[in-house]
Amino acid sequence: MPLSTGKSCSILDSFGDKICKMLDKKLEDYIAENGPIIRNPITGVLTKENVSGSTSIDISDSDSESVPSLPISPGVQHRSPVRKKRKTPKRSPGEYVPVYRSGPYALILTLYRNHIKDNSRGFMHKEELTEAAQQLADKSFSRPDPGSYYTAWSSMSTLINKGFVSKERQPARYTITEKGCELAHRLETVDKRQGVSSPKNSPSGSDTAGYHCWTVSSPVSPCLPRMEDSDVTSNKTAEVSADKREVSAGSKIGQERPPKCTPASRHEFLFWYIDDRGRKVSMKDSAAVLIDDDIGVGFLVKCNRAALEESGRKYREERSKLCSDGDVYVYLANENAEDTCTMMSPNTDQLSSSIGKGSLPISRTTVTSHPSSSNATSQSASSSGVASRRVRSLLHPRKESSQRSEVTDPPDPLFILQPGEFEVVLCVDNCETAGGGARSQKQLLLPELMRNGVNMDVRKLQVGDFLWVAREKLAPRVGQLKMPERREVVLDFVVERKRMDDLCSSMQDGRFREQKFRLKNCGLRKPIYLVEEHGSSDHLSIPQSTLFQATVNTQISDGFFVKNTKDIKESVAYLTIMTRYLQSIYSPKTLIAYEKDGLDRIRQPFCLAEATHQLMTFKEFNEKSVKNKESSINETFAKQLLQISGLSAEKALAITTIYKTPACLFDAYNICALPADKEKLLAKVKYGKLERNLGPVLSKQVHQLYCSPGPLM
Repeated sequence: MPLSTGKSCSILDSFGDKICKMLDKKLEDYIAENGPIIRNPITGVLTKENVSGSTSIDISDSDSESVPSLPISPGVQHRSPVRKKRKTPKRSPGEYVPVYRSGPYALILTLYRNHIKDNSRGFMHKEELTEAAQQLADKSFSRPDPGSYYTAWSSMSTLINKGFVSKERQPARYTITEKGCELAHRLETVDKRQGVSSPKNSPSGSDTAGYHCWTVSSPVSPCLPRMEDSDVTSNKTAEVSADKREVSAGSKIGQERPPKCTPASRHEFLFWYIDDRGRKVSMKDSAAVLIDDDIGVGFLVKCNRAALEESGRKYREERSKLCSDGDVYVYLANENAEDTCTMMSPNTDQLSSSIGKGSLPISRTTVTSHPSSSNATSQSASSSGVASRRVRSLLHPRKESSQRSEVTDPPDPLFILQPGEFEVVLCVDNCETAGGGARSQKQLLLPELMRNGVNMDVRKLQVGDFLWVAREKLAPRVGQLKMPERREVVLDFVVERKRMDDLCSSMQDGRFREQKFRLKNCGLRKPIYLVEEHGSSDHLSIPQSTLFQATVNTQISDGFFVKNTKDIKESVAYLTIMTRYLQSIYSPKTLIAYEKDGLDRIRQPFCLAEATHQLMTFKEFNEKSVKNKESSINETFAKQLLQISGLSAEKALAITTIYKTPACLFDAYNICALPADKEKLLAKVKYGKLERNLGPVLSKQVHQLYCSPGPLM
């Protein structure tokens, strides 16, 4: 009796659930590497399924010997003619080709295409990798198929074990190796050979018509020929629709090395003038000016570094400004600077001139090169790869949909602090050092910090009680009367200090939840809640268990880090250790300052191991965190929702994201036909990282708050 799955083995002795699951996993890995297998209903032999959906059995007429038939007599049973199977030649060890539109196929191609980008970081995280690879795979990377425990992501372990991908650090970084580049380049070459222009147009499932002419009876995947076998047509079981010249040409293409990221050929020097505020201007007279001993009078421009070096112009680089994608800020010498810039549009930079000189057509939805059918076969894979990378390097798409793609420029940094050019300083809110009388515990804070040698500064903080800034180091110059203002960026850590009695009163008057809401929305990603004991908790108006539950909810539900201390001296010790830790972590880093709006667009997941950190200035942070500033309707709506018991900041944010104002919520309520539908309107709203439902209880409470005609009961 044939057993098709590991679960079917449970009918056998000594096969438990664990062994059956292990067999299912091994079967999944085998199918992911070698393609689907089916059982021949007549012979019972397991065979691989080829591209066209039929089975390929390696039986050669020349190597088979038939048994002569015997006369049939009644009552005598005769066996049917037996054919000897020709042995399939073994492939060389280490040869591996993933199945078309399988998990490893999508992962290896996605990593390769990211690797050859001019602005590539050299690695990808799991989230961005699976999102980009999903377009190239038929199976889901997040959800397993019915009856299976594994997703398309499970094949990543196979790529790592075979040396095609390397995994490093935590969170994991996935990088394609040189061996993986060669395999991915072969896959891309066959894709272009068969006319597969994009993942959306690629066939799915087993009916891949474009790959039918490459089907060979070998352990290699049906979607790709064996590149080292030049005599593919000698196999009689191969289904080949092209002649020998086409096959040999395909083999040559497959043996090409992956293209390197070489710069484009010489092109016209294009630039923008930049004024004192960092804005792009077209006139030379409006640009920022530098007087230098080497170049004389220079005008600030933004241009491509390679084009600048090819032009041979005299310049001085402005190192305090950082650009991406090979651009650079320089001061052009007066004799090399035209009266007007050579750029045509501030959003396209080099795009217009590149399109005018070369045939690089651009689609509205995707950026690809489309050679005509007449010269498609003569165009080499490397040249088309360079052309497509050249177009992609000129555009900066942030969000793409099937209808249109937006092209936006990355924000320009305000300034850059290199290692050794800044110091990490603890900022203390002035409310933590004054008030409370002569015998107040606040009077002990500053002396204890000074005794520990902490580099600190007392100032007004609009949110939080303590935070850390990276402050620029400036040395006084000869003849300088007044020191210039030092530039500062705020680090991603902020501390809110609460004594137990203060925590009790803030829970009663509503400050507790409001302060947590402001901390979560201030722009700093690592809020810390410092809870300090003070005397006996037996005399507080709220039970100690309730206070403890509030701190646990702050850590679990709100994502804060909660630190408990016994007294103010222990709190000072924690701040001291934290300051020295951040000084050691950030001292070798490069800190880049952005405006908050631009920072939200380019910010990567928080990781202290990164060599470069994008941060906001302290001045902008403090201005945007003012408590009594004018609130928008959306912010006021969120504050109203926070007054409902059990409705946290994450839940309020989820509601206000869908319904910006109370009027939008009222309109949604009016559409509902039945009162029960109104009460359940918000029940399915997702909130938090785990995407949980808001629930019918809170949905009903919000409906009662805004829709009850009389007083609330």
